[in-house]
Amino acid sequence: MRSAIKVPWKEPKTEGPTLSQERHAEHVLLRLHTLIKAGYRAKLGVEASGAAQIDLIHSRAQALTLWPDGTVLDRFPTQIEDDNERTIIHCDDHTTFEKFIQSVPSPTLLDKISRTSLADALWLCVAIILGIVLLSLLSLMQGQL
Repeated sequence: MRSAIKVPWKEPKTEGPTLSQERHAEHVLLRLHTLIKAGYRAKLGVEASGAAQIDLIHSRAQALTLWPDGTVLDRFPTQIEDDNERTIIHCDDHTTFEKFIQSVPSPTLLDKISRTSLADALWLCVAIILGIVLLSLLSLMQGQL
């Protein structure tokens, strides 16, 4: 079983019946961050209707869409046991979101490596080359002593 991913949720302050815009934006970004931490990759896009959305892809779990209102919708038959054919996690349904996050399989080592940025890969190569050079110099210096 995977280690639990903590969902960083704070109880929202309300302005009348709806969340303030600032709190709502923070809530959507926290959901996005939590999904990416669980192994999803974000793919930004706009539908033909003009609706903005973030598609989230995971190598070992169902693909999702995060809507601007914070709703999470799967694009395939649901893996969460409820009465719906599809998983629809509304922005104020924190319990179902946490349950869903805990059900997502951990990303594999290959997934983690493939998400490494080019800059990170280049720095790793530089570090490996410097390590080899330093080890070679040390072995040459020991041979001369």
